[in-house]
Amino acid sequence: MYLTHQFEPPIKSWLRAAMLASNSPQRQARHELLRGYALNRFAAFEDAAAGAVSLTRLSPLETFRDLLMAITYHEYPAALPQPHVRLNEVIGCERFIGGMAPYINGYHLRPLCITGYPAQTVPQILAVLLRHKGCMTVSARFICLDPYDARQPLELEKKHWNREILGTVWNTVKSWFGKNVKADRDTTEQLADLNAAIAAAAAGISFGWCTIVVVVRDEEGERAELRVRDLQRDCHALGIIARIEDLNAAEAIESCQQSCETPPLIIP
Repeated sequence: MYLTHQFEPPIKSWLRAAMLASNSPQRQARHELLRGYALNRFAAFEDAAAGAVSLTRLSPLETFRDLLMAITYHEYPAALPQPHVRLNEVIGCERFIGGMAPYINGYHLRPLCITGYPAQTVPQILAVLLRHKGCMTVSARFICLDPYDARQPLELEKKHWNREILGTVWNTVKSWFGKNVKADRDTTEQLADLNAAIAAAAAGISFGWCTIVVVVRDEEGERAELRVRDLQRDCHALGIIARIEDLNAAEAIESCQQSCETPPLIIP
């Protein structure tokens, strides 16, 4: 499990730093304030998860080797570079061939995207994946949003349904004059759901972007195709929505990397 903090755009991060900064003469640098904010979030997560799971932090050497394995699939005991060396240049040492049939370090990669439902997990969702023989990577990613950031798309959606109210009122008026038009109750229900979601975000329920991607890797391309299709059939047999990503296969694989921040879907 990796906890990562993505730095915000300069203007937004400057505003956050200004709000977090004190008025004392010894005001910390903006970078240090943002770093402290991220570390506080990590500590809060560790405290919250301590009662459910046992977490042990990786050492710098273990983290480097684990990242090298996750991105390039190298399993040898690589030496840890010096602190001034750019890790992205070291870890990105292998050529990655994209397209509809990605390939790296002797492995053919085939991504399978699983659709997760909001605030719901499917029982034994990992069992159907882990009983398959062969190598694969399972990436379950959740990008947390601040309450303000979570509220913005909900407010935009609310404006859309408020505009729909005008059409519903007009249909109702026409029905008074004998037109066989039923008032649309869906708009009212959608607005009620949005108001409930906005209230939940304000109450502290976490909203964010969620993705579940399985990357099947094999030394033979045809065998990789067969394995990912078998995996898709098993998911469908359990009622789990899963699709084999081909057109955006490279992007799906990159979304499994620890530094990726692409937001494809918003869910609570």
